[in-house]
Amino acid sequence: MNTIGLKELYPFINGMTDFENTIDEIKKNTRHYIKRQISWFKGESLINPIFIDKDDIKGKSFEMLSKFV
Repeated sequence: MNTIGLKELYPFINGMTDFENTIDEIKKNTRHYIKRQISWFKGESLINPIFIDKDDIKGKSFEMLSKFV
């Protein structure tokens, strides 16, 4: 029940909130989760994040894979 999206649906299903508020809560909690992940990854010296533009994901993927072949 702690999965993002699922725990926010409980109040909506029980009529305690409306759909728009439910979506806003899901978005907010997703942003908070991403911030926690980024903070954790910054503390890990063996992990190097790769930021890929959604328009260049194919080119970047081939570039990364070619390093291992």
